[in-house]
Parts: sequence; C-alpha cells; structure tokens
Amino acid sequence: MNEVLTASNFEKKVLNSKQPWMVEFYAPWCGHCKSLAPEWAKASAGLKNMVKFGMVDATVESSLAGQFDIKGYPTIKYFPAGLMGKEKQKRVADYQSARSAKALSDHALTLLDSKRIKQLSGGKDAFAKWASASPSYGGAGSGRVVLFSNKPTVPHLLSALSIEWDGEASFAFVKNSETELMGLFNVTTFPSLFVMKAVADPSANLEVNAIPPNQLSFNAITQILEKFLGGRKPSSTGGKDSAGAGSAKPAPNAGAKQPPEPKPNTSGDSTVAKERDTSPTVSDPQSIKAWTAQCIDFKTYCVVAILNDVARQSSSAVTVNRFTTVSARARGVASGIGSFRFMRIQRSDQPKFVAAFGDAIPADDGSAPITLIAYNPKRLKYAVYSASAPFEVEPITQWLDGIAAASVSLSSLKETPPFVDVPVVLPDPSKPQPIPMNTKPTKDEL
Repeated sequence: MNEVLTASNFEKKVLNSKQPWMVEFYAPWCGHCKSLAPEWAKASAGLKNMVKFGMVDATVESSLAGQFDIKGYPTIKYFPAGLMGKEKQKRVADYQSARSAKALSDHALTLLDSKRIKQLSGGKDAFAKWASASPSYGGAGSGRVVLFSNKPTVPHLLSALSIEWDGEASFAFVKNSETELMGLFNVTTFPSLFVMKAVADPSANLEVNAIPPNQLSFNAITQILEKFLGGRKPSSTGGKDSAGAGSAKPAPNAGAKQPPEPKPNTSGDSTVAKERDTSPTVSDPQSIKAWTAQCIDFKTYCVVAILNDVARQSSSAVTVNRFTTVSARARGVASGIGSFRFMRIQRSDQPKFVAAFGDAIPADDGSAPITLIAYNPKRLKYAVYSASAPFEVEPITQWLDGIAAASVSLSSLKETPPFVDVPVVLPDPSKPQPIPMNTKPTKDEL
C-alpha cells in the first residue's frame, strides 16, 4: 500500500507503527521523481502491506523535509521494524540502491526480521510449553499462530505478521521434519497455517482454526486475527510512543527557517513515466464501510477493476499491473482523471454489485482477467471499457480522459448497486484441516 504522508499524519502512520516503512520525498516538478513513480507503485503493490510505502510532497510538507534533512529529489528513506516514536526516528536511513521495482522490493523485504518467531522443535512437549506460556488464555497477547512449512527459512509473510501483531499474538515456525507436531495437527501438505489461543492448562483442548488457502495473505490473515482475538487491534493502528506516553508530535516549528530548494537527485536507475503518482494506491474495499469511504463519499468517478476468477492466477499479474500504472499516471494530473478513485473487487465477492450492471458487464468466461468500469455514484452513471479494446495503459488512459471530458457515452442505473461485506470465513475449530497450496509462490504467500 502506498500512502500520502503529511505533517499531520506522519507520526501516527510511520513513527507510531511497528511495521517497517519505505518513504519517498519528492517534488511534483522533478523529472526523476516522475520516472520513479511506476516502479515505486509496482513495488508497493507487490508487497501488499507487508512493508508500508509512503510519499511526502516535500514542496508542500517543507517541515517534514527539513526534519529529515532532505537535500535532493527524490530521496528515499526507510524506517526499521519493531521500533516506535523517537527510537524509530533515530534509526531512519537513506536508501541508496537502484530504483527499479525489484530493487525496491528486495530492500524492503530485508526490513522484515524473524526474531519474534519461535522455531519449534522437540515434539508435543515443546509445543505445549509454547502454547501455554504467558500471556494466558483470554489475556492480551493470548493469540497463537503456527506455520508448518517445507521451506528452510521463515517466509517474509510470517515475519511481517509477527511484527504487525507484536504483543498481541505469538508466532511459531515448524519445519516439515517435525513429524510428531505434524501428526498433532494432521498436516500432510504445505504450507499449513493455524491460529489458536493460549491455554492455562497444556492438557486442555486448543481452540484451533485452519486458515483457508484463499486467505493466505497479509490483509486476510490480519482480518482473521482481529476477529479471532475478539476485536483487538494490531500494533500499526497507532499507540504510545516507545519513549513514553504522551510524547510531543514531531512536527517542527512552523516559523522555523525553511530548507533551501533541493537539487534533483540523479542517483539510481529508473523507468520514464509521464505523470507523478500523488495519491493513495489502488484500494481493495472489503466492507460496506470501506466502499462508502473510498467511493460513495467522494462523489466522483470510481474506476473499478472487477477481477474475474482467472485473475487469481499469476498469469494475470501483468494485466493487474497495467491497471495500477494507469492509476499512478492519473494521480499526477491536477484535474480530470486526477480526481478519479481507483479500486478493485473480486467478482465472486460482489455478485449483486456486478449483477446491477446487467449485460453491460460480460460474463466471466475466462477470456479476460479483468472487467473495467467507471462508475459515478452521485449521478448513477457508468461506462464499461470495451472487452474488445486492448487492456493497455495508453488506450485505458484515453478512455478515462474521454469520460472526464464528457465525450464518452454513459449508461444510467436506476438505483445504487449493492455492496456487501466480504466475510472472513473460519472453518470449524474442532476440525482443523491441512491447507493445500499448489499455486506458484509469490512474495505474499507462505
């Protein structure tokens, strides 16, 4: 996720989060910043919240630029995991490697350490000791998450979750050589991930839930933990400064002398893009509340990528990335499509929403991974990107420009299409099942 950072939200989002952050300081007029935009967006989208990405417009947020001694554009700084407040700010460092999406992603993943994860071995006795350790059942930190894996090292996703839920849940990693523990959970395939709560009595029955295979992602597992632990919130939602409660906000004196106009920073490699990414990344609303906040309340066009079932396959990644690139380009435009909101939904999650558009949205016959619509919730008007048109950045951008200029024909809806909360499904806790995962691994999988 790529977030817009300001002096008013920087402390809450970055400094008071235990998660690691990559933060870019840029200027809208900077050519090198424009070149970085699509690579930055691609890296952010690929990591899917495991490492947070943010941007600061240093020409507007001059106080933040001065606070972090920004002398060139773009400047990328990274903030380590596990620290908060003043301690986190002390450990900030400059990113000085290449500016490709791969290089950015690779570096971001190095910020995910596994020191909070217990590597379990020694059979049932070792597991019982870990499961029953303080904090006890029902208290803060009583959550337990255990991953059975055939990988030699802890996956990045489990490390990210352990950082996000530090103090709320304990994490364990079990290798496929631990046959006694595998038998305890009936594990026959990998990865298999289970969530449970600590018990005061090691001999007591555990309340165990297996995570469904279609929910082995950072966001989905976080939602499951929030519900399973009774509404407790993870560390990154904010909290006390590690240096002490009630610490002062780090915004500098508004009357302080502003830093001199920085010169463009030309180090690193890049890919040319036409516009600057200056707003949040493509959103993924999973609830009525999120949909209302991200689309309905803005009363502008919502550009919605409806992901068909085939979009779950890795072969559709290029198509999804093109949509992300279009949104990044739009964010650099001051008017027109610059006001549009970009989001994606899974067709199978919102069948009533899709049905409201009738035959205008083609059936999911496997021929295309995405159906693209532009929907205006205030006017109840919409347009569907032609299935016969190439799903490429330029023609999609031209189509959206036409909608902004009122030169594209729109259709009307009689009523607002219904949107529903996407349920987080937990299987029967009394019947934990192993989780098959036959797809090719990505950075977001275990």
